[in-house]
Amino acid sequence: VFGYAYFLMIEEGNQKADYTALINSYKKNFSGRTRDFLLYNETRGNFIRNVMMDLQTIKEATDSIMDRALRDTLFFLHNKSKQGFSIEAVDTKIEEPTGKQITLKELFLTYSQKIIYLDFWATWCGPCIIEMPDSKTLTEEFKNNSVEFVYISIDTDKQKWLKKLPSLPNGSNTLHFIMSPESNFAKEMAIPPIPRYMLIGRGGKIISSNAPRPRSNEIRELIKKNFK
Repeated sequence: VFGYAYFLMIEEGNQKADYTALINSYKKNFSGRTRDFLLYNETRGNFIRNVMMDLQTIKEATDSIMDRALRDTLFFLHNKSKQGFSIEAVDTKIEEPTGKQITLKELFLTYSQKIIYLDFWATWCGPCIIEMPDSKTLTEEFKNNSVEFVYISIDTDKQKWLKKLPSLPNGSNTLHFIMSPESNFAKEMAIPPIPRYMLIGRGGKIISSNAPRPRSNEIRELIKKNFK
């Protein structure tokens, strides 16, 4: 359906497939649940890709979505991008490979003087695995800086997770945990989809709840900017 929508937009003579052009094409050429699906996914995708949108832009893009639940989800994501985590979210338990459990709050407190790059992934997620070599490069680039790289799997099969760990980044500045995809944190932050990255600053401040991917120059610039 996305391919067909893009085809229609090109047929109309619009070669620039930016957000506004796509939204206008969806509104013009589709109706009902199909239009709901397209408008919702295009806008939600911007949050996942860390594309900044103001509230008015979101309202204009999604005003014709019939499903109220979908609209409410988009506004919830917009609000969460500007707020901190809830108490319930940071009380979520994460488990180390040894079986020891801690909460996300304890993790943030332990590394409160560091920048934390969170990587949410799973063994069944192809795009997650593809990013791992670039993630390893990133950890090596910042191994002498105050950055901790925390990999949190949402696998439901712990043995598959444990079996995969040796092939993942395992430097002195890396940590590995597993977390339930049904946890309060996962639900609050709309995880999955994955891969999903977050950057947490010193003192637990959220720098980005949808941070750039490891292979990007943007994440390097964002980390360096927050050393100051």
